[in-house]
Amino acid sequence: GGTGSDLKAAARGMDEHFLVLNGDTLTDINWRVLARYGQWRASGDGGLAAIVSVPNLADYGAVAIDPASSRITGFQEKTGQRRSGLINAGAYVFGPETLNAFSVNGSLEKDCLPALAAAGKLLYRLHDGYLFDCGTPRRVVTRPQLSR
Repeated sequence: GGTGSDLKAAARGMDEHFLVLNGDTLTDINWRVLARYGQWRASGDGGLAAIVSVPNLADYGAVAIDPASSRITGFQEKTGQRRSGLINAGAYVFGPETLNAFSVNGSLEKDCLPALAAAGKLLYRLHDGYLFDCGTPRRVVTRPQLSR
């Protein structure tokens, strides 16, 4: 299975909102605040994703938002464009029924999150702080500062 089905299996039996973190992201997000905010805002079958603004989207997929509703409206794959924008910060709060929407072989970031966004069930919280995505060996060696 994919990361969506792995998450579904790991969270089986959860009866309240829970926090999910990407293991390859270093950040100063306050997890307690994010979890409380997600519990307060996200419905039982929805979720909340932390996002961050970066000066250069060249190596990242972008997140589209609707500020009026605090919802993520979509995700765009990496384009190589050198412009500022919003990216997924790799931290989420999901309601207990959210897992029902996760496909058996789906990827959390390529399948599950876009499906929640398309259904209008994925909120966001903008993080104004440090984020370093260790996603590739080149990034770990060069350690660029993405946001501060």
